Amino acid sequence: MDNEAKNIFYILDVASLVELAMEDFYKACAIRCPNAANFWLGIAAEENMHAQYIREIEALVKKNPQEFKLKQKVTLDILRCFIRDVESETQSVLDGARDVLSLPSLAEKFEALMVESNFCDLLESDNQDYEDLIKRIQTETVEHRLRIRGRDWTCDL
Repeated sequence: MDNEAKNIFYILDVASLVELAMEDFYKACAIRCPNAANFWLGIAAEENMHAQYIREIEALVKKNPQEFKLKQKVTLDILRCFIRDVESETQSVLDGARDVLSLPSLAEKFEALMVESNFCDLLESDNQDYEDLIKRIQTETVEHRLRIRGRDWTCDL
């Protein structure tokens, strides 16, 4: 395996950790806000699915590594910093340091950062299966933000 492939697999592993950190964040929101637990857990399950999509991308790269190159837009430092921020906020939510009223805006902020930073689109490729998986993650991430923004939280918080 050449260095390019090793770097691709490493950054995909870190991208998967981003999705799993978001899953944990939403699970923490469900714990702190039991009236909206199903809402938060639904998004958490989708974040877990995003991590699975990234595993599918890894399988595509293993099958045809010559079809993929790293994009240089998102660095490992940016991904790691995002993970640290999400993990820190998750702990704040679980510790009760975050007011439940702030959870929707915090979640929306995280989703916006993921969309704006394009965390999931890390590779260059003409592979259609890759493009389909990335499009699915991007679409669902935008939908998360819209669902959070569009929900009437007055009864849940």
